[in-house]
Amino acid sequence: MASSSEPFLASGEGEGDLPTDLTVSEMLASAHVRTQRIDERLVQVTAMQDGLTSNIRLPDQNHESLPVAHACRGLPQLRRIPLKATRPLGRLLGSRPARAGVRATQIARLPALAWRWWDLWQRKHEALTEAERLYAAILTDARRTNVLLAELVEVEALSSKEEASSPRGASQRREAAVSRCQAALEGRAMEAVEAYRERAKAYPCGSVSPNTGRLRLARTPEEVEEIVGAFKAVVAQETRLTVRQMDEILLAREPKNLVASISRRLDFWDRQIEENWTLWSEHSTIFHDACADSSESWVELSGMVEELLAWAEAGFGNAQRQTPPILYLMPFLDLEAVHMRQQLEALHDALVEVALVVVLLVAWSDHHNLEGDGQVFQQARELFHMILAVFSVYFDGRPGATAVQARLLLDPIWRMLPTSEDRWWSPCCWRSAPS
Repeated sequence: MASSSEPFLASGEGEGDLPTDLTVSEMLASAHVRTQRIDERLVQVTAMQDGLTSNIRLPDQNHESLPVAHACRGLPQLRRIPLKATRPLGRLLGSRPARAGVRATQIARLPALAWRWWDLWQRKHEALTEAERLYAAILTDARRTNVLLAELVEVEALSSKEEASSPRGASQRREAAVSRCQAALEGRAMEAVEAYRERAKAYPCGSVSPNTGRLRLARTPEEVEEIVGAFKAVVAQETRLTVRQMDEILLAREPKNLVASISRRLDFWDRQIEENWTLWSEHSTIFHDACADSSESWVELSGMVEELLAWAEAGFGNAQRQTPPILYLMPFLDLEAVHMRQQLEALHDALVEVALVVVLLVAWSDHHNLEGDGQVFQQARELFHMILAVFSVYFDGRPGATAVQARLLLDPIWRMLPTSEDRWWSPCCWRSAPS
């Protein structure tokens, strides 16, 4: 899980952000108010971030199958003559190309619709990655403000006692104050780790994949423990840096001079949390919008593929039943059949594009453990197997699945993902796919 790792601001940073005419008590009261507001904001963003990550849940086993036609099974293969042989004859006789109808428009839209589904899924994943990064930054800044508040309380107490004490007694009190701050710091660090561990039991957590730069969720107990261990290491590093920061209590000439400096730092991190909260809210909105748009895009894509496959089946069946034998030798005599063949070959190329997108998106999601709602991926699997079956039954003379595999081998996204030869979307499993 990404986290903010900036060190604490030096005492001179943030100068001028806080009125200089406030008393120590007023500064302390203002710090308490800011810290309370930060705690409230942290509770709010934690609940909402948990809601984001819970949208990426494990597959639902009680899904309904995609209602797609499987009528292509067992139908005889249509005899065909290459279209290249028909086009010169058609031009020779002065024939006009058939006007592109609704089906031609749908076929032309199919690749763009498939890639829109991919783009929306990527937008959703990118927004989730950024929201998780901002959430980690808010947690880090909240821990900083809690530490600064503890230090401010100790410094305020010292400033009220040192005026009437001996140098030796003042030094002992400073050492005791530093010890209390360090103890409080270590206690808060342990609480932060345990709170994160408890959250990981109920909600997904993860880290950025080095291959893709996007959030990869932890699903197995071993992966979750690894993420928790990484968070624990981050908190330990913060603790070591903060312990050094406590030395300023020992080194300050007068503790009361630290009050204004610590208050300025509290004000700075308060504003940082508000800025990150605003950015987190924006990415949360992008995530939810992309989720809705992606679902709508999938419904449109799968519905159009289903409709076109049913149309192609009818076209192949009618051609098999109605085409006179002479047209296999002289196809230019029936230009409507020629145009139908042109559309079917265009459909072949469009289905290659759809199959490519389905494989890439499912492989991408599997690598990042983004199982989605389960139903969509099950529907995508059924749709993909339908396309493979159509390739083998109707497009035996065309590359079909071989074309999809060739595109995959050249695709940079596919090449950056780990190979999973035992998964249904792997080319190694296509021959055993249900037909």
